[in-house]
Amino acid sequence: MSATRVRNLAWQPRFEKERFVITFANLCAYRVAAECPKAWGDEPVQLIVGPEGCGKSHLAAIYEETTAAARIVPARLPRDAWDAFNPRDAFLIDGAESVTKGRDGEVGFQHFLDRLRGAKGRLLLTSRAPPQEWGCRLPDLTTRLTAAPSARVVEPDDALLEGVLAKLFADRQLQPGSGVLAWLLRHVERSYAAAVDVVERLDSLSLETGRELRLPLVVEVLEQR
Repeated sequence: MSATRVRNLAWQPRFEKERFVITFANLCAYRVAAECPKAWGDEPVQLIVGPEGCGKSHLAAIYEETTAAARIVPARLPRDAWDAFNPRDAFLIDGAESVTKGRDGEVGFQHFLDRLRGAKGRLLLTSRAPPQEWGCRLPDLTTRLTAAPSARVVEPDDALLEGVLAKLFADRQLQPGSGVLAWLLRHVERSYAAAVDVVERLDSLSLETGRELRLPLVVEVLEQR
């Protein structure tokens, strides 16, 4: 197996705080993640909502490191697990739409929110959609979550899109040639999903063909769509 193929198969996203690119598109969300409890005030629950690929998991990791939060994966919890959590601690659910998986889980989660507020604990939720679109079976739970402060990550401006592309290349240990980033900024759709897609396709084609990541390869990939 070639070194190039090992690189492609073993890559992992890196979530160090200093690698997060901050612009007006995500500044409020960054403050929620990085400046807890100062930025939270008396609110026990905060949401970060944004489209696929916008950095929600990166922000979740920053919050997790900042607060020593316990990461909760609702789909893996036994029925009575919510009662075992200490409500004075900090918690994180990355991909919070999963709290709707089963009515019993929603009841336990709702009781956990009650305990969290009384004990002054903290819970960060990240999701692609706002709570009213999660499909909760308990109307009161939807009402509570909708009322919680929410920081939205909007589609990227040029500065953020450039930073996102650069990070995606760096995560995969790819070194784009001169002019590649500038060309992509002029031609790629202004969305996080498009940035992820084009880097994945460039990595795949570079791997398959052994070609370096230069403008001719980039133009070829963009012309395929």
